[in-house]
Amino acid sequence: MKGHRWFAGAYDFMNQVTGTETKFMVRHRPHIVGEAEGRVLEVGAGTGASFPYYAKTAEVIATEPDPYMM
Repeated sequence: MKGHRWFAGAYDFMNQVTGTETKFMVRHRPHIVGEAEGRVLEVGAGTGASFPYYAKTAEVIATEPDPYMM
């Protein structure tokens, strides 16, 4: 199985520590993701940080090539 086991394991933690998620993305995800409607294809979904922001009516189809990120 190819992938990035250590990167995937530390991804969410590093986003919190660096402030990427808490200072930047938390302000922008509601607009970028939350306004998506209908059927949405998310390519490179990572650890799923965007999922909570999708509208309940959105049909989200997600793909992630790195098996460790899922």
